[in-house]
Amino acid sequence: MAKYFKLLKYAIIGLIKLPFKIVIRLLKIIFNKKVIITSVLLLALGVLVKFLYSKGKLYLGSSSQERIAINSTLANYKEDVLFLSKKFDVPSSYLFALIMLEASGRKKVPSRYEKHIYEKLRKVKNGSMKSFENIKTKDLQKFSDKTIKKLACSYGPFQIMGYKSIFLKTSLSDLEGDKNMYYAVKWIKLTYGKYLDNKNYKDAFHIHNSGRRHPKFGRSRTHDPNYVTNGLRYERIFRNMIKVKTQ
Repeated sequence: MAKYFKLLKYAIIGLIKLPFKIVIRLLKIIFNKKVIITSVLLLALGVLVKFLYSKGKLYLGSSSQERIAINSTLANYKEDVLFLSKKFDVPSSYLFALIMLEASGRKKVPSRYEKHIYEKLRKVKNGSMKSFENIKTKDLQKFSDKTIKKLACSYGPFQIMGYKSIFLKTSLSDLEGDKNMYYAVKWIKLTYGKYLDNKNYKDAFHIHNSGRRHPKFGRSRTHDPNYVTNGLRYERIFRNMIKVKTQ
């Protein structure tokens, strides 16, 4: 039984990755006449899987919990994402994927305090650290310690850091409130929009999470080592789903 499922797995992968004629030839070589019916069934199943995947009806490798999150992302954010995607010329599939990574599609996303960010901001304010991401002492002088802690929190479905409000020249309350998504997408466009223009999603995801491009060699430097890999997979899923819904 284990060998059967392994064969089934490779048949499906083969059908998705290889041209149709090549798959036919491979199946003829692999299977003898006694089990030709099995090969036909596997072929038919593979074709069905490929069709459903291309139409956004099947998410390969996704758990039931992940599928729920994917559908929740669309249900909760479709209107806002499509509007902001058009306004800032940022791919909607990328934005949906980010929401999956950062908020799992939840409508109410709690803020997240980053103590190490607070420590850096505090050091910049008191002058023991020269700067942090172009933020200098003068930029923080007007903020109380309580506000510095708020600047060290991430907000909304894209989990944009509060201190980004300084770069965006807006108030922290805008990132905490209803304008969060607007300013988050604006920050994305201004910070690494050129990578999105070139469909370089690998670097884009890595920059969003770590502030740096993906290393040319070696592993990802993101907090979750699978962050970029999952992001690329989600982007493909949402791209397929959006194509179907707009046809």
